[in-house]
Amino acid sequence: MRSIASAFKLALVTFALCAASCRHIPWAAQAAHNRLIKIECFAFGGVDFLGQTSAGELAFRTLLRSGKGAEFFKSAISEGTDEAKLYALCGIRLLDRSSFDAYVEPLLKVDSEVITMSGCLIGREKVAAIVHQISNGDYDPYLKTLLH
Repeated sequence: MRSIASAFKLALVTFALCAASCRHIPWAAQAAHNRLIKIECFAFGGVDFLGQTSAGELAFRTLLRSGKGAEFFKSAISEGTDEAKLYALCGIRLLDRSSFDAYVEPLLKVDSEVITMSGCLIGREKVAAIVHQISNGDYDPYLKTLLH
């Protein structure tokens, strides 16, 4: 009888922890979305001399795994900085490929430049040039590793 009570208590605690963590997910995704739409540098992979993951990529990863990533990415296209729109386009390519082309066309017409970072190198690139790279699948090998 004692082992049944212990097993029940363990199941109850496990359920409570799972429920608490599930309630946290929407808040984490919303916080990541709020960070992403204000991002001022587009970078995937290790950056700076320590090879750290950029704030934009961390937000991107959180949204990617949120279960509502496609919705958040589509929202970031309309609300975010140009850098955020590029992250969002990558997310849409991964999560909702059927609507990807509809988001590409308007971004190809953007004439501004964004700040990019690759390793220790900081640069500026045209939004349209990066959109072409995303559309051509240049980011796909790295992005697909983030799905697992």
